[in-house]
Amino acid sequence: LFVSVLVAIFFGTTMSAEEIFKDRKILKRQRYLHLSWNSYLIAKIVILVLISGIQSLLYTLVSSLVIGLYPSFLPYWILLFSLTIWANILGLSISILFKSTKVIYITIPIIIIPPIIFSGLMVSYARMHPWLRTEHEVPWIGNLMASRWAFEALTVELATNNPLEKEFYPIKKQRSLASWKSEFWIPQMELLLDDKKNDEIVKNELIKENKLWKNVKCEDCITSTGQLDKQNTTLHLQKLQKAYNKTYQYWNNAFDELLNQYGKEKYYTATQRYCNEELLHLASNKYALNKIFVDTVDQEIVQLSDPLYQKHTDRMLDAPMYIKSKTIAGIQVDTYWLNTIIIWSFTFLLYLLLALQITSKLGRKIQNHLKTFELKRTERRKEMNQRA
Repeated sequence: LFVSVLVAIFFGTTMSAEEIFKDRKILKRQRYLHLSWNSYLIAKIVILVLISGIQSLLYTLVSSLVIGLYPSFLPYWILLFSLTIWANILGLSISILFKSTKVIYITIPIIIIPPIIFSGLMVSYARMHPWLRTEHEVPWIGNLMASRWAFEALTVELATNNPLEKEFYPIKKQRSLASWKSEFWIPQMELLLDDKKNDEIVKNELIKENKLWKNVKCEDCITSTGQLDKQNTTLHLQKLQKAYNKTYQYWNNAFDELLNQYGKEKYYTATQRYCNEELLHLASNKYALNKIFVDTVDQEIVQLSDPLYQKHTDRMLDAPMYIKSKTIAGIQVDTYWLNTIIIWSFTFLLYLLLALQITSKLGRKIQNHLKTFELKRTERRKEMNQRA
């Protein structure tokens, strides 16, 4: 999947990187005749869109036949096509910034490197420099990369919307949540109770937990004065432990029942055909050392394991990587479609910069600085030759 993302960026960028540069004489004539810059730009983009559509379609067709992603063919193509269009506009921006073919093709690999590094796959966000990383969120620099949105969208789509997971995903989600609460959240809450400075975190978690249960609520855990009653809280956590163990058992039995109905042999065959084990491990954060994080800033406990099976969050940009759905303007949206919209937003922003000629003005400034630098370097060489 990541290779497909890189191929889409590379194809799109190289396809359009010379388009404006090679038409510089035509553009000079158009400026002299006061012809529309936007008409020229739209004509270029329309041609690029058509070529990119065919190119990404052929690539998706071949890769789907090789990997066997038949049910996900359309989402796979839509995402790669969207990313290629973004890369097309990026290529046009490069084309207008520089006045040399040599510089353009030197610049393309340099521009592709950040999307590779900050996509979240090559280097885990948790292992980045403290200035960039956050323990439980996608860092700001990752959110600026179209590759991050594309890779996350493809991963979530292929891991959850295949014919097998469509049936088993809801049960796996409930089972995963009950397991995490029982094995990690409750023990962590008991540890936090030992230190008074953690009372706010514990109270916030109890308030959230009370909203999830109808019959297992702790009305006496927080006193009328807002203080934490540790004895009642300890008893409540014991009740929650039993409740989550029972919930886990219920969903585990539901999984076994569905598995028997589906057929174990059929399930094994479908797993071999539709599921990529490494992809699921990646999306469920299986290899992460920490399964839980205590956020002392926002005063909450954050789940780090199984982002694919976590409940949707009210956050969007700082939502966990590989979560199934996110919230925008109070509306819950599937991650695949939301990420695709964000990629198109990046594309539209790049187009606006081109249409308003902000990119061309920036290009002229870069050229002036390069000329000044070259003149100074030439003068220094002359001085050195004269001294010699």
